[in-house]
Amino acid sequence: PVHARAEVRAERASIKEELSDFRRRLKAIGDLPEGVLYPNSDASYQMVRNGIVPVITAGSRVLEIGTGSGVVLDLLADAGRNLAGLHFVGTDKNPAAVRTARRMLQRFGNVEIREGSLFDPVIGEKFDVIFWNPPWFDGQWKDEEAGADMVDEDYRTVRRFLEEAPAHLTANGRIFILFPVKYFPKLKSPYPFTLRDSYTNGKNLKIGLFEYDPMASRRSGFSELPKTKRTTFDAGHERRSEVRLTDRVSSRG
Repeated sequence: PVHARAEVRAERASIKEELSDFRRRLKAIGDLPEGVLYPNSDASYQMVRNGIVPVITAGSRVLEIGTGSGVVLDLLADAGRNLAGLHFVGTDKNPAAVRTARRMLQRFGNVEIREGSLFDPVIGEKFDVIFWNPPWFDGQWKDEEAGADMVDEDYRTVRRFLEEAPAHLTANGRIFILFPVKYFPKLKSPYPFTLRDSYTNGKNLKIGLFEYDPMASRRSGFSELPKTKRTTFDAGHERRSEVRLTDRVSSRG
């Protein structure tokens, strides 16, 4: 049908625009210092753009843990440039990453990059959005291919993040984490997370954008978020489907 073909063309145009935007930001980064991880992929970037940008509103305080090169904060700050009162904070324990991100984000007057591990640089502060793309492996791929920065033994650091993050949320705050879907139950999260979107990477590993939204039940019925089919992971590691109209899970990698 003509309508269906038009939708396909519009979706392809949108994907092309997102890829172009991602590559433009990569070019702006330039060569990264040793120890600073390169951004994952265009598919991860698209999930962040589609999943997190829509929930940022005027006055939001946004925190990215492990900001690395700063490309994600660059995306978020750029997307919110017309919203009043936004404030962004990125933290990283790597001094080289802190210097790189500060250089990348110096054009924004509402972005801070602080040095330190996890929430140590933001003690006592609360945020409306918290995002982290943590190490994905606890030893499964402990080799030169995964790299030491992608390994978190027994997921100790990620579990610490999950335990501490809710204390840094505002009343309407949300947590987002980018993580392999099949490994997420190993984190034994004390809070229920929802699988918002996913893609399969070149190693046939499904990567998901997970969201913790303690106010979700109150938002149901009047949410302005993109309506998706969600999969909820609870503390008991039981998996159940929560259908919210359409399924926009991506298979691009």
